[in-house]
Amino acid sequence: MKSIFKKLNPLQSGILLIFLLDLLGSLTSRWIGFNYQYIGSLSIVIYLAVGFLTTKKQGLKKGILYTALIGLFDSTVGWAIATVFKANMGKEDYSVNFSLLMVVLVIIMTSIIGLIGGGVALALKQNTDKRPAAK
Repeated sequence: MKSIFKKLNPLQSGILLIFLLDLLGSLTSRWIGFNYQYIGSLSIVIYLAVGFLTTKKQGLKKGILYTALIGLFDSTVGWAIATVFKANMGKEDYSVNFSLLMVVLVIIMTSIIGLIGGGVALALKQNTDKRPAAK
C-alpha cells in the first residue's frame, strides 16, 4: 500500500483514503451498528494531512484547493457510497435542499481545515528556516 501512495499526489491520495473510509465505514456501521457519522473525525485527519502535505510541497493556495476538492468528493460521492451501502446514519431523512447545503458547508469546512493544516506546514517551515546552520 505504501508504494501506491508514493505514486499519487496528495489530492489523489486524499480522495483514495476518503473513498476507502466511506466504503469501509458504511459497511462496518451497518454490520456493527454504530452511527456512520462518527467516522467524520477520521475524515478530518485526512483533510489536515492533505492540507499540510500539499502546502509543504506546492503552497497554501493549492493546499486549500485540494482539501476543498476532497470535501466536494466526500460530500457527493462519499454520500452516495454511504447511501448505496446502507450506512447506519440514524433516522434522519435528508431533503435535496439540505443535501445541497451540506455540500457547500463541507467544502467550506474542509477549506478551513486545509488552511489549518497548511498553516502548520508554513509555521514549521519558518521554524526550520530560523534555526542556525550546523557547523
